[in-house]
Amino acid sequence: MEAVLDYLRQGFAQQGQTAAQSIAPLTAQILVAIVVFFATRLVAAKTQASVARAMALARADAHSVLLASRSARIGVWCVGGLMILGTLGVGWTAVAAALGLVGLAITVSFQDVLKNFVAGVYLLLERPFRIGDRVRVKDFTGVVEDVGLRTTSLRTGDGAQVIIPNATIFVEVVVNSGPSGERIAANDQIGRR
Repeated sequence: MEAVLDYLRQGFAQQGQTAAQSIAPLTAQILVAIVVFFATRLVAAKTQASVARAMALARADAHSVLLASRSARIGVWCVGGLMILGTLGVGWTAVAAALGLVGLAITVSFQDVLKNFVAGVYLLLERPFRIGDRVRVKDFTGVVEDVGLRTTSLRTGDGAQVIIPNATIFVEVVVNSGPSGERIAANDQIGRR
């Protein structure tokens, strides 16, 4: 029985020594990760503001400014997140494998949302119509109030708001009468140009 107790005492003594030795580097890693987090936060905000300011000076469309500035911010956060994980000792291969699995799961789960998102990005970049244009999509005719990443909102002549998924606009015929009704342009299958 004494031999077992001696063995346990030695084991606990070694673990205590190992724990004390490993706490200092772990604390340093956590502090560095916190500093990188706040630096990333600052750089992301500055980058978003700089991109928005530069695009506004170039007189870009408001939706394009929003898309580009948010994309820049997300890009900075992705790089910062990878730096934080690297500081904490997480291997790049583990991160890549996890991101691949998560990406696959998200893609399968949110197929319709992603389809609308991609169509929204296309509409914001291609701009087959602008806010204020009178358009007809399927059975709906109205003035474009908003073009978002997932939906486009129209205001009909009787004042009703119609929200159309961007994927529908992407594959349907869109008749654009322009802001004053003078211009008529039928985009035959917008997504297949």
